[in-house]
Amino acid sequence: MTNIKNRLYIFSTTILAVLLSVLHAVALCTAYDGSVGYFDGTPLVVTMQILYALVAVWCLVIPFLTAKESTSAAPPTFPMIFTGYFSGILFLFSGILLLRSALASPSTPMLVYLLAIFTLLAAPFFLTVGKKAHAALGFLALGFLFCLLFYVYFDMYVTINSPLKVALQLSILSALLFVLCEIRRGIGKPMPRITASARHLCVLFCLPTSVAHLVFGASDACGTLERSVISPVFSLPLLALALFALSEMLFEKRKEKICKTS
Repeated sequence: MTNIKNRLYIFSTTILAVLLSVLHAVALCTAYDGSVGYFDGTPLVVTMQILYALVAVWCLVIPFLTAKESTSAAPPTFPMIFTGYFSGILFLFSGILLLRSALASPSTPMLVYLLAIFTLLAAPFFLTVGKKAHAALGFLALGFLFCLLFYVYFDMYVTINSPLKVALQLSILSALLFVLCEIRRGIGKPMPRITASARHLCVLFCLPTSVAHLVFGASDACGTLERSVISPVFSLPLLALALFALSEMLFEKRKEKICKTS
């Protein structure tokens, strides 16, 4: 019965993430004013904001609804390993794009080079799912996320309270929590309920943000000031993290903790 409930929660999160991805992408392409950096007050935008508020509440409730799993981690399934390789490829591709862009400009800040290096170094974290090195390599993924957070925060070309920047920062923070929980699971000190909440957070924030930014950039509907924020260099790694978290939610073998009674 508990397993059915967990599946229902995961299904709800997946549907909500897809719905938010569509709303976020449509809102960016139709209701975002690049000249001022804000959304117009359309009903679509209001609906999206309400859904994001519900997402925050939902992720706070998830730990109390999810059954506590056993401390023994089940081996990864094939879909998890496949998604890990796909996510690693996305990181490698993003790192190469960023490094080429950095080398093409003589005035590239040192933080961009550092971000490019950590993007490439973070790829093995996804390529070693189920192996002993997975947890240790997680610190490289944390390094990438911290570099990305600093770069986005100190980006002077976009106002600090721009919805694009805020959404990206929230996505990065949710990914940080998810990777931290992955590291704890890898060293045998899991936090089952917090991990469940972190996965839901990562999917519900990273997936809509990355998909919307990719669609927004492809539509060429943005001005030059938003180019850095919606760059595929940022969107693709967040998409990779969201897909990786989603694969764990959907395909991980769950072992509920059995309580012995006297």
